[in-house]
Amino acid sequence: HSPVNILPELLPRHCAGVITLHDLAFLRFPNVLTRSKRLYHRTFTVRSIRHATMIISVSESTKQDAVELVGIPGARIQTVYPCVDSQFSNVPKEEEVHAFRKKQGLMDGFLLYLGTLEPRKNITTLIEAYAQSRKTYAIREKLVLAGGKGWLYDEIFERVQQLDLETEVIFPGFVSDAEQRFWYAAASAFVYPSLYEGFGIPVAEALVSGIPVVTSNVSSLPEAGADIALCIDPHNVEAMAAAIYTALTEQALRQKCRTMAPLIAQRFSTQKMAEQTIRVYEQAATLHKATQGRTQRVSFVR
Repeated sequence: HSPVNILPELLPRHCAGVITLHDLAFLRFPNVLTRSKRLYHRTFTVRSIRHATMIISVSESTKQDAVELVGIPGARIQTVYPCVDSQFSNVPKEEEVHAFRKKQGLMDGFLLYLGTLEPRKNITTLIEAYAQSRKTYAIREKLVLAGGKGWLYDEIFERVQQLDLETEVIFPGFVSDAEQRFWYAAASAFVYPSLYEGFGIPVAEALVSGIPVVTSNVSSLPEAGADIALCIDPHNVEAMAAAIYTALTEQALRQKCRTMAPLIAQRFSTQKMAEQTIRVYEQAATLHKATQGRTQRVSFVR
């Protein structure tokens, strides 16, 4: 089993092969990747998809992409949602959250984005929607864009300057795994307006942390949103601004998010992912045996 799209080149013929397919961005939106990455995935990922006995897709959206873009029969693909780390269910105590906000200088609350700063994440549109929400709804929470720099990140900083938001948009940089749950717990709301995701794990992490989420209504993001995230057209600045305002101010939504968090954690639990993955292994072994007539073994790529 390769959990990262690519099977070994010399996989034994008597061994069933399973891959976890995370996304097909290189086919769906090729311009959001560098040329070298597009070439790599077109060569190795596509070959692995075609040769694998069974494919685990991280969402129904990714499964449909594999059927549509690569021509893989749907029967060879099973959707298994990624698990959300249990640390996000362990929400920090109120005094810890207060101390974290004080340390970051964000005592009045803030709107959080957590992820790589790159074009596919649609951050320039988020900045425009944030500016619009300040103008239309007079919100005063700062916008925190947390994460490492991806390619073409300069246009993000340029948009902040063009809109005179240098004091309102905060760039804390890369966030360690240990810090992530504090950022989620301290945030007033989370926004993730990506143009395409194989799953969108930050959306699920934020919901498990119990905070309102605004995300896109495209690709897998409504699945990660678990029927509670506010899903909007990622190109519509006005709709995004209105959803941001709702997420920051609607108390009924905030209470619903806190109440639903344990159920969402169960939906994206390690136990559930493991059980479903084992069933895929069994399917792969049965299918391979039917076609090869030999004893099956499982190959792991780490």
